[in-house]
Amino acid sequence: MILVLVVATALSIRAKDLPDALEKLASGAIPIEALRITEVREVPGWRLQLRGREITVRQFEKGRYGAARTRRLDSEELRTLVKLLRDADPATFPKTLYTPTYADFRVEILNRSLYVQARPYPGVTPSTHGARQLAFDRVLDYLQRLALPQPLR
Repeated sequence: MILVLVVATALSIRAKDLPDALEKLASGAIPIEALRITEVREVPGWRLQLRGREITVRQFEKGRYGAARTRRLDSEELRTLVKLLRDADPATFPKTLYTPTYADFRVEILNRSLYVQARPYPGVTPSTHGARQLAFDRVLDYLQRLALPQPLR
């Protein structure tokens, strides 16, 4: 990530905010290597990390993380992911998004980032936030399909 920031700085690539960073990522102005996503889930548990083109998942089983499984995403998978992120507009996600179990989600592009904690909140259901919740769910579902051999939830 540091190398990507140094190269981006040398080329004067900047993003005023996360939506701008996503637009520049989609257009190719920011290299895909600048994209970082981390998702951590409970029950069934996993830690998913995307670093540029590589996605790694470690399932949490029997009180510990298992072996890491890593694969390289193809260009179409990356285009779909970036489009989902851009369309979801994560900067507008509510602070109380719903997931059936605890989840941490972080997206970073250059020096712009967003962190979301989702879980069962009192008074929050899967439909409380309507379209914003659905956009969040689409991103998480796609990441899970990319990383895991079979659905865990």
